[in-house]
Amino acid sequence: MPFNAKTQRKRLTLKDKVEVINMYDKKKSSVRDLASKFQVGKTQISEILKKKIEIMNSWTANENKMSKRVFPKTQGLAVDNLTYEWFCRARSNKIPISGPVIREKAKEIANELGFQDFKSSIGWLDKFRTSHNITFKSVSGEAASLNDVVVEDWKEKLPRILEGYSK
Repeated sequence: MPFNAKTQRKRLTLKDKVEVINMYDKKKSSVRDLASKFQVGKTQISEILKKKIEIMNSWTANENKMSKRVFPKTQGLAVDNLTYEWFCRARSNKIPISGPVIREKAKEIANELGFQDFKSSIGWLDKFRTSHNITFKSVSGEAASLNDVVVEDWKEKLPRILEGYSK
């Protein structure tokens, strides 16, 4: 199949996005006219106009004018790294860990870091597992037996964890 330039998505630079905003504000150009002039879809122009304040703040903050993408916040990266460190420690102690346990630990870590809007969704868990090449397999056999200290520690912790729940 030959390469067709029209089927490729074109991303506008920060400079182009500011130009779109200025043309829309000053000349009252329509979304359709702007899409045609910049050779992008109407949806992309609409999204630029919706994020007008963010884009103009980036422009005035003197960010890279040729940047085409805004990268996600780094808070998720911090939570991800700390969750993975915890996961490695738990697995090295032969503690079986499931998806819901990882999600709960990630929420706990996010709260400790002060990220109240962090959501450890199933999608987040899938990306976490994929990026760290984690598969959920049963930990069994003599080599996977738990350390007695860990068992005793959990026997002490479990009643405190279950305090607020009814029987």
